[in-house]
Amino acid sequence: MADNTIDLLEIKIEKAKRELPLETVNAINAVDWKAVILGLREKKGYTFEQLGDLELETELALCGLTAPENYPRELENRMGISRAATDELANEMNDLVFKKIREELIKNTERKKVFAKKKEIKKEEKEMDILNRAGIEIIEKNNMLPEIPEADALANSKREEVLKKIEKPTPPTAPVKPAEVPTSIPIPLTLVKPATEVKEINPLLARKLSSSFQVGVVKTEHSLDNLTKTNAPNPANIKTKIPNTDPYREIPE
Repeated sequence: MADNTIDLLEIKIEKAKRELPLETVNAINAVDWKAVILGLREKKGYTFEQLGDLELETELALCGLTAPENYPRELENRMGISRAATDELANEMNDLVFKKIREELIKNTERKKVFAKKKEIKKEEKEMDILNRAGIEIIEKNNMLPEIPEADALANSKREEVLKKIEKPTPPTAPVKPAEVPTSIPIPLTLVKPATEVKEINPLLARKLSSSFQVGVVKTEHSLDNLTKTNAPNPANIKTKIPNTDPYREIPE
């Protein structure tokens, strides 16, 4: 049963290797990591079965089938070693195998970039050669712009000023406080007397107003004799005129 499981894992490993980028495969092959594992037999005293389990788990991690954080736990379960021994083994494999493979991968990536850049330069040179043979001259952008020494000098002076400010920064000046404005300003009040108009007064009127004024006293007696008699006629003296004819038989005029 265990052999069948290992065979299935080997199939998965071969399939994962084919899907790896060429730079990664070259980096793995550049480090003899299997020889490092064999050297642990004498150093750690592992059995061949334990070394086979270590090789299998390491290859699974290199192909991406086992996550790096799960690598120590898988070693502990498969090899049957203690947690402390597992941590020590994982650190040693990291220094002797994984770090070196990572360094090789960085080198291969940098070589690929340099190779691609050289290839691009050669392609541009070839195109330029073809154009020159055809009588077409291409002027570079740097040659099209005139040199401006004054601008360079100005830029350098500005750069020096900035560096001086960085080396010896100007001490910050204390902020100027604005003058305090009183909340209430006393306003002097001036009482203005209204101008009185002076008019000339008639001297006769002034004399009358200044002299004493007396009102005559009228004595009124209240008695029955003083009652005013009305001139109304006496009803006994009024004679009524009686008509001689019947008013209904009177001939109209």
